[in-house]
Amino acid sequence: MIRLLSVFVFLSLLVVGYVYSTRSTEANVVILSPDRPCELFLDEPEMYKTCREVWAFERANHDVVQISLD
Repeated sequence: MIRLLSVFVFLSLLVVGYVYSTRSTEANVVILSPDRPCELFLDEPEMYKTCREVWAFERANHDVVQISLD
């Protein structure tokens, strides 16, 4: 009886450990790609428009200028 109980506890611990280790945690992280730096401002139309204009200017005129989004 003790052996059966210990096997049950051991299997329960294995299942709990597996569930705990495979549980995914998600975060709202915006990964800015080099070819789409304005995705961060999709919810702010004015900032998005400004960012797109600066980005277009940077691509068309100045190869060494980088956009710094603060």
